Amino acid sequence: MLRAGKLFFLLLICFIAACDRSGSGLSFTLDETCPDFIRQQDDIFIIKHGKLRMQLTPMIGGRVASLKYDAHEILLSPEQSNTLLWGSVLWSSPQDDWGWPPMETLDSKPYQVSVGDNELVFTSEIDSKTGYQFVKSYSVVPDTEALRLGYRIYNHNDEAKSVAPWEVTRVPATGTTIFPKGFTDFDASIFYPLATETIDNIVWFPYDRTKLEDDHHKLMTDGQEGWLAYTHDGYLFVKQFADVPVELIAPGEGEIELYTNTHADKGYLEIEQQGGITVLQPGEHLEWEVIWHVKKLPEDISAEVGSADLVAYIRKLVRQPL
Repeated sequence: MLRAGKLFFLLLICFIAACDRSGSGLSFTLDETCPDFIRQQDDIFIIKHGKLRMQLTPMIGGRVASLKYDAHEILLSPEQSNTLLWGSVLWSSPQDDWGWPPMETLDSKPYQVSVGDNELVFTSEIDSKTGYQFVKSYSVVPDTEALRLGYRIYNHNDEAKSVAPWEVTRVPATGTTIFPKGFTDFDASIFYPLATETIDNIVWFPYDRTKLEDDHHKLMTDGQEGWLAYTHDGYLFVKQFADVPVELIAPGEGEIELYTNTHADKGYLEIEQQGGITVLQPGEHLEWEVIWHVKKLPEDISAEVGSADLVAYIRKLVRQPL
């Protein structure tokens, strides 16, 4: 790492140490004190909310590295991957604007850290290729086992840009993914399709490695109701967001996207959703909010494909509008 990078790292560690009121005794000396739900371990921030524990890594793209309910891990953690394809990240859409791999400045390089209005805020540098700057904020939803993730995309180009926000969340290659069917067909782009089942207008994708090719698979489509859920080993993870009209889905993309790479050393599943495409003039930004609900399923709620009780349980969780 360059000398300037080392200096940044040391400054960040000093900031984090000042923010930890639970162990060091140091007080937070910027504009506001750290909210009570924020703690730190070395260069990692931890948000604790009831039985939820979210681990954040400002030094690696400001991404979510871990999401636990009690001791049960929901996400694909860094320890389970030999690449940077772990945790939950923000991308810009459409992907044709940047291709592959993701822009390091936005996806994996250090973010600056600050505290906003009862929230933790990570801010990227400006990406030289796309001209975008990401701001991610993390907070809790009072009186419920839910977390609030706020995203901003700034346009620092000299011209208008059409862009949509895109949350890509990696989970273990197992379990069942669920979402309400929208108004477009399923598209796999250049990859193998995913075999799903639609029951009462709810799409179910139970992960079954034996039914997949040894390759890349994808699903892109419209959704409804503004939610995408994943259940595994008796736990439920629901992402809640504003529903996107078909006409505002980014070109060549889907409001709901699922992706899996089944190669033996890279087995994982991505559950993804996008916001509506927005025309940003130079200097403008968009804002997008996602609520993460995590629950241990009650024993009387079946997680089997087609479970009407499970769908009703999810709908009850997301019944409050954003």
